[in-house]
Amino acid sequence: MPGETSVQAVARFFNTRIDPPELRDRAESVVMSFGTNDVITETTAEQSQASLRSALDLAGQLSLPAFVVGPPPVGDLPDADAKLVELSNAFAAICAEREVPFAETHGSLAAGGAWSEEAAAGDGSHPQGGGYDQLAELLHQAGLVAWLSELSR
Repeated sequence: MPGETSVQAVARFFNTRIDPPELRDRAESVVMSFGTNDVITETTAEQSQASLRSALDLAGQLSLPAFVVGPPPVGDLPDADAKLVELSNAFAAICAEREVPFAETHGSLAAGGAWSEEAAAGDGSHPQGGGYDQLAELLHQAGLVAWLSELSR
């Protein structure tokens, strides 16, 4: 949801009613991506990390394979971007501990290309279609499509 922090996103995830018996015959999974709004709203890094841990705990309890997408850059807010790098690294470490796939996006998207160019030409943070194409390619390279394909077998 636009503007939502990790705390709000994970609370919404916890409020989603999922009946585990319904999942037995279906390939269900969860892809999580949050963190950018955390640094903008000054949600603490500890709260963000606790949110990710809680979401991964719930996914585990529901036997939902999880994939985490790291937060992208917000080029118009250099202080926020520095915090996003730290948050992305923390999220990567949490995912590594739990053997959950993680796609780092910040570094690749901040390095240049359509994401950065389109965001700079717009509101400073959100690209147009070319930027989202760049993100989609990055996620493909990070194994998201392969992960989803493997789950559906």
